[in-house]
Amino acid sequence: MGKRILVVDDDPVIGVLVNEYLTAYGHNIEVQTTGEQCLESLEDHLPDLVILDMIMPDMTGVDVLRSIRGNAAMAKLPVIMLSANNDADSLLGDYEFNADAYIEKPFDIRVILEAIEKVAKGEVKS
Repeated sequence: MGKRILVVDDDPVIGVLVNEYLTAYGHNIEVQTTGEQCLESLEDHLPDLVILDMIMPDMTGVDVLRSIRGNAAMAKLPVIMLSANNDADSLLGDYEFNADAYIEKPFDIRVILEAIEKVAKGEVKS
């Protein structure tokens, strides 16, 4: 059964592509382009998981993730982080913020599908 997924990326091309591919795999996708929009959307309704870009103009993905983890109603929401910063040390440094998975851009859509499956099974920190 498909998941309700909130995709947050300031690059409209990423949003469209991820939306199209994940919808084709049966998922229900909502796309937002800023951290603020993400948090507002989460206040309205919680998806099954969030795919969150690390670098956005208004807030970093880490700032958004801190807000999610600091809110009791959202704290356990699975979050997959996307980053064009392929520096392993930068990514590993963000483990303290408890993202469930990290995916480097550019990515193959199969990597996102695998991460969604792992998160759904409770396999975290990939």
